[in-house]
Amino acid sequence: MHLLFQIEGSGVGGNETTLKTLSSLLRKNHRLTLICPPGPARKFLTGSFDRVVSPPRNWKGWDRVLQALRPTRAIAIHGDIVALSSSCRRMGIPVDWWCGHSIAETERGQWQSLGETLFDRVLFPSLFLRKQLPISNGFILPGIVDTKKFNGKSGGYRKWLGVSENAFVFGYCGRFVPEKRHEDLLDALKQLNGSYFALLIGNAHRAEEKALFRRLERRVRQEKLAAHCLSVPDKDLSRALAAMDVFVSPSVNEGFGSSVLEALSGGVPVVAARSGGPEEILQQLDQPLLYSPGNIKALAQLIRKLSGDRELGARLGQAGRHLVLKHYRPERWWKDFSLSPQS
Repeated sequence: MHLLFQIEGSGVGGNETTLKTLSSLLRKNHRLTLICPPGPARKFLTGSFDRVVSPPRNWKGWDRVLQALRPTRAIAIHGDIVALSSSCRRMGIPVDWWCGHSIAETERGQWQSLGETLFDRVLFPSLFLRKQLPISNGFILPGIVDTKKFNGKSGGYRKWLGVSENAFVFGYCGRFVPEKRHEDLLDALKQLNGSYFALLIGNAHRAEEKALFRRLERRVRQEKLAAHCLSVPDKDLSRALAAMDVFVSPSVNEGFGSSVLEALSGGVPVVAARSGGPEEILQQLDQPLLYSPGNIKALAQLIRKLSGDRELGARLGQAGRHLVLKHYRPERWWKDFSLSPQS
């Protein structure tokens, strides 16, 4: 089968990470083509595809690209997905929309109509996103994580960071944008007394991401906080997560929460704001650690609870790893994709 994926984001986030993990599995038995413009996302994904092309500028260009490639099926993720789906329709190529991000409430009516008209299926990684667009051809296809990569082995990352082995490290990984709420971890740190350390990880490719990254670094220096702000390359991400005693997801309106899965896959317990995909993932555990978004006092209390009960953290980490292995492996995604109606 020849699968064509379209993703035109300017940075590297959950969709790009999920696609890279999936392509590593599919490339063994299928031909994969990626449509993606030059930039960080293309650089991140290029080695995982048989062929990478830039998106055309108009509908005639889309027709020419599809005529040359002749994919068996197309999967639109982000970008000018209407142009791709319209061209696929003209050529009789099945096309799905992988909707892995939240849609503004004012735009949902428009996208519901387009989703039902232009796509064979609309695939959502979470019920949270599915509820935003309750369309007739929508299906839940849970996200995935590379369980071999995110295995809980830090490889001495704490030592490299210069963080004491006795410190209780809590951290977060997400793009440096305001809605991810990295600063909540620094606010929580100021309420904690003792040997605590905050680790803020993310991507800083775009101008606004770089600006927030610099602002966080400046705050850490000025307030003399026990924290690091790091833009970690993909090859070191699993080690950085494994260096944490607890992963915190403070983000609001998170469509799925790939970084939550990555932490759980490594056996790291997770505390999350009661919102979106992360809440949905943790609700599957017997003891989900959730707090109201922006409630710094409640967040600090949960961190303090885990630091005072390491056995609880270990049990939660084991339960999280088991959850990921059962429901969020790439093989499960492809099986569900293949069995969904209209495939």
